[in-house]
Amino acid sequence: MPGAMVIEPALRCDLPALSRRLRVPARRQAELAALARAAEAVARPKALCRIFTSVYGGEDRVALGGVSFASVQLCAVLKQAAVIHPFLATCGPELAAWAASVSGQLHGYWADAIMQDALDAALCGLESRLGREHGSALASVEPGLFEDWPVTEQTKIHALLGDTAGSVGVELNAQCMMTPLKSLSGFMFPVPEKPHRCSLCANERCPERTRSPVR
Repeated sequence: MPGAMVIEPALRCDLPALSRRLRVPARRQAELAALARAAEAVARPKALCRIFTSVYGGEDRVALGGVSFASVQLCAVLKQAAVIHPFLATCGPELAAWAASVSGQLHGYWADAIMQDALDAALCGLESRLGREHGSALASVEPGLFEDWPVTEQTKIHALLGDTAGSVGVELNAQCMMTPLKSLSGFMFPVPEKPHRCSLCANERCPERTRSPVR
């Protein structure tokens, strides 16, 4: 698809950070390291994006490529963005298939955390690439972040991105669940200074509030 960009950053597990996050005791560090090395050998995290100029229809509607998104909160966040990148990032079907083959509840839990690291690698790789192109910081928002922008809006983002299954191996079902599950779609856009993620979200009850900066 013209204007589409796909990046495939490598997965490099930060073992000390992963171990701390998972609270792995010293006696099991070698197991975690072996699992991480096996994951790195098969992982192919990917990110896909396109670029659009935005057309605003008042305070509650923005259109990209002829596709309309209705949300007061979304428009308030995007109104300063001259260009917007619909994006899709994923841990990749290769790593998801590997994780499904991991035996044991504990190792399965570790594998799930490694898949999250792969998704983060795809997101960070995309942000770095776009940041260099724009010469600025990037912020991101995803369907479901705002009360008036539901997760069902993912269907429109996937429509803007085209053949997501063919380009990055991600499928979206009728319930708006993506496969692999460690996938994320939304908008990235250049900003003068990267805001704290919670400043974009109205969910005061979120357990991650104040702890999750915008990627």
